[in-house]
Amino acid sequence: MLRERQKVVQDKALHKGVFGYVTWTVAAEATNAITVSGQAFDEAGNEMAEACAFDFYWANDSAGLTPTTTAHDGGTAAGTDGAIIEQVANLSGLAITEADGDIDIVATDAGAFTTYLVAVNPDGTISVSGAVTHAA
Repeated sequence: MLRERQKVVQDKALHKGVFGYVTWTVAAEATNAITVSGQAFDEAGNEMAEACAFDFYWANDSAGLTPTTTAHDGGTAAGTDGAIIEQVANLSGLAITEADGDIDIVATDAGAFTTYLVAVNPDGTISVSGAVTHAA
């Protein structure tokens, strides 16, 4: 059995369109900036076909268990897809995808710095990006 918005259901097809999780792709560094692109999926494994929102934060470890307290020195901003509302400047916030479930978050740092972008999924699990590594 699966849970869907407070109801227990038997059919996975009923999960189509219900926001489930995010996958991340980390681009190469360009002029101290690294774009982390996300795609939101529904609980049935399909790309979302509408905007959705989720909490995000930067972590020190690949498991996403240690939120970082050191921000990127050049900041964190929304890229060409979606928007972010920061709750703690350059460390955490709310990400809002575009209508097709895409989001880009750009981290800029002039020094050697590695972090991981973490999305908090609706069921409480987390989706952690690959290493976001800035060269010195």
